[in-house]
Amino acid sequence: MVKYSKKQNVYLDQMFGALSDEKRRQILEKVTKAKRLTVSEIAKPYVREKVMSFPAVSKHIKILGQSNLIRIEAKGRTKIVMANPGAVKWLGNFFNFYNKKLDGVEKYLKETTP
Repeated sequence: MVKYSKKQNVYLDQMFGALSDEKRRQILEKVTKAKRLTVSEIAKPYVREKVMSFPAVSKHIKILGQSNLIRIEAKGRTKIVMANPGAVKWLGNFFNFYNKKLDGVEKYLKETTP
C-alpha cells in the first residue's frame, strides 16, 4: 500500500477536487489538446452558449491552476493557459492503473457469474 505524506494528501485532494467538476474537466481537456489557450479562448464557447459567465470560467481556471493541473502565464493583460505535463501524465498513469484493475474485476465477475 502506498503511503502519502500530508503535503501529498493536500495536493491530491486539490487535484481530485478540481477534477470533480465536469466543466473543469472539459477545460482541462481543451487545454491539453490545444497546448496553449488564452482565458478568452477558453471562455468564448461557454459565454456564447450562455452556459457560464466569463468570471465563472475564470474561477474554474483559477481552481485548476491552484491544483497544479494547469499553468497560467501572464503576458501583459492576456493570460495564457497551458496544461501541466507532469500532472497530466500522472493522471493518465493513475487512470490506466485503475482501469486495468477494474478490467480484471469485470473479467472475474463474468467468469464466475452463472
